[in-house]
Amino acid sequence: MEKANKYKQLLDKFLVANVFILILGALYFLVSIILNMYDVQSPLKLFRVLWYPLFIPSLSLFFTAVLIDTLVSKALNSKY
Repeated sequence: MEKANKYKQLLDKFLVANVFILILGALYFLVSIILNMYDVQSPLKLFRVLWYPLFIPSLSLFFTAVLIDTLVSKALNSKY
């Protein structure tokens, strides 16, 4: 049981880091859009390069974790 608790704590830390990646990515996107209006295009180009290898997997992982957590919570609550 203690080993499972360690894995859960490790997974929780990983998911928190994932959320911070998404938050920082959203802020970077907003800043790059504003800079693009002032004809500074390199930040938006970098965001586009990072979109598929970094942000798409991070978004997928986030929504999958939320879905699994919701399903597990409903399953545990319905039994009791």
